[in-house]
Amino acid sequence: MGTALALDLVEPLRQIESQVNLARLQQLTERLSASPFGDAPEVARLRALLEGPRRGKPGPTP
Repeated sequence: MGTALALDLVEPLRQIESQVNLARLQQLTERLSASPFGDAPEVARLRALLEGPRRGKPGPTP
């Protein structure tokens, strides 16, 4: 449930340039990645959204 809410927040936080909250999401994602839920597809998607598009590869689509 938490990852679903976080996934919905990434883009609005970027739009308002809320660096503090993006950093908090990054910390939560790191904790989730280290937890038993680290292999969940939602956690991987959140991690990809927070990292942004990589050079030469298209970014994740919402």
